[in-house]
Amino acid sequence: QSFSDWRVRGNAESEFIIASTANEDGTAAGIICLDSETCYPFVNVTTACEEDGTYPFLFSFDDGIVADNLSCLISGDVYLFIFKTDQIERMITSSKMGVAYGMADGNFKAAYFSLSGSTKAYLELQKRLETFDKVSPKRGSQIL
Repeated sequence: QSFSDWRVRGNAESEFIIASTANEDGTAAGIICLDSETCYPFVNVTTACEEDGTYPFLFSFDDGIVADNLSCLISGDVYLFIFKTDQIERMITSSKMGVAYGMADGNFKAAYFSLSGSTKAYLELQKRLETFDKVSPKRGSQIL
């Protein structure tokens, strides 16, 4: 289901529910929920990471800039950089988000995301979570 630039995928039978936005270059940002108690805001910047590592990122939102060290969640060949859950509020109330991150060669890259539709997508995600745990409370174990 789409809400402006955001889309919600997954239902009660899925391994996870995700609300996200994506750019043409493959970068993405969103919120992934493994169950109703375990939701993570993330960015996928099409670069690899290690699950034990931490990675410095710089975020820009409508109300300012935040530096954070992100952890890595790997699902198959998709690498999600997970940041603090208290940033979900910023994701659903800002109009845009920028991220800057370092590369292995010492250079920096940046990605910019539209957050138009993120509030409605998050509300739909919350609605789907109401029945999510009732089907299979142990989902998500193969993602982590």
